[in-house]
Amino acid sequence: MSLAESILAGGGHLAHLDPLREDEAGRAVAEVPAPETAGQLLPQFTQRHCQAVVAELAGAGVEMDRLLGLSEQDPVTLDLDSTTTEVYGMQKEEATYNYEGKLSFGSLLCTWAERRRVVAAALRPGSGSDKPVSPRLVPRALRTLPPGHGEVRLRADGGFYSATVLTWCRRHRLRFCMVVPRDQLMWEARRHFPPTAWPPCREMEKAEVAEGRFSPTGWEHEPRRLLVRRVRVEADQISQSPKSRRRRTVPHGQLQLALKGMVGHTYSFMVTDLEGDPVEMEF
Repeated sequence: MSLAESILAGGGHLAHLDPLREDEAGRAVAEVPAPETAGQLLPQFTQRHCQAVVAELAGAGVEMDRLLGLSEQDPVTLDLDSTTTEVYGMQKEEATYNYEGKLSFGSLLCTWAERRRVVAAALRPGSGSDKPVSPRLVPRALRTLPPGHGEVRLRADGGFYSATVLTWCRRHRLRFCMVVPRDQLMWEARRHFPPTAWPPCREMEKAEVAEGRFSPTGWEHEPRRLLVRRVRVEADQISQSPKSRRRRTVPHGQLQLALKGMVGHTYSFMVTDLEGDPVEMEF
């Protein structure tokens, strides 16, 4: 409780418990532990405890929605995303060095997009894995939704992409919209779109989108929609570092042209079973 109160007051690490201990006005906890004591107590909390806390926070959010008069029957969009959380101290359990050489965790988050809150979360080693992340967050997220909720749509970044995850979504009647990693198959797919197949995106400068059909490797059902977005880039917008993420979004041949001052494009790929105008769909 003391740590939660410290975070609400803007605290970012254990040392910020000291100012809270000195503040006697309106504290939720009568005796705030010293930072050293809190640090000794924290290892008692397992990931299960942390998951339970997130679930309770999601439940509190549902109650807040009810008090605000928000509909429980509205459609739900769950966003699956992963990010890097850098940490310090060699004894951080399961923390590993990522591709940037930073000691870190991979933070996995499932967010209810319309209500703008996290409903499930997990950690994995910062080095991650080449294997796709399983959708284990989604069942926990679904359990936090109010009874009678509307259709659930799942959006996910490329780290979660696999035919197994897409099949899981189909089996559980979740509509999906998932980023496809840029690999040789995707680079080849973009070549099949004629020059006239690229209408401009709305509210996104220098961006165009095309649509085709696609069957992911291992997918045993009918082909799904493949949306490809390209954005024009200039040479000064591309980092010279080989670790640059943007460099990896430009096909090799175009990258060489772009670096010489000619036109280049970054590409994003998405597979979905949602309907709608591709120029209005989010990537």
